[in-house]
Amino acid sequence: MPGRNRDITRLGAYAEMIDFPCTKQEMLQMAEEQDFPDDVLNLLEDVPNRLYTCESDLIEAAAGLGKTRVEVG
Repeated sequence: MPGRNRDITRLGAYAEMIDFPCTKQEMLQMAEEQDFPDDVLNLLEDVPNRLYTCESDLIEAAAGLGKTRVEVG
């Protein structure tokens, strides 16, 4: 999924602006306050609702979404 991979790459750039550790809800609030682009916000909305400890933790969760969607789709 080339589009999803590009979104994950963009997420990596914006993840630097998130204060970890944080929950999904806290992360979405920070992202909205900092005017993240819609594609990044959409990806954040799709990640599991849990505590994220660092940028790589978030990126791994987002990357896992693509794998799940490919298997189901």
